[in-house]
Amino acid sequence: MKISKDMIREPNMSMSLVLIPPHESIPAHYHTNCQTALYIIKGHGRVLTGLKLEKSLFFEAGDFIYIAPLDIHQPFNDSEETMIAVVCRDARYEITETLQ
Repeated sequence: MKISKDMIREPNMSMSLVLIPPHESIPAHYHTNCQTALYIIKGHGRVLTGLKLEKSLFFEAGDFIYIAPLDIHQPFNDSEETMIAVVCRDARYEITETLQ
């Protein structure tokens, strides 16, 4: 489910749900056009950040995570259940660059 321009008056905002299966991750990436705020609804894990993904930020249900534009990040679900997070961005559409 995604909340977009058809549902809100602010043209530069989008919201979505992200689901990451147990013990899975999303490839390392960054967003060129937006900052991101996440609220973790279910699950726990970590987000690797930094130019070489050398920093770990651990999270659990109830935590908020902020990711600045151009910050390289890779979220991991370390739990036995599907991780669910609400994602809010200050752009109608995100532009994502995935790392090799």
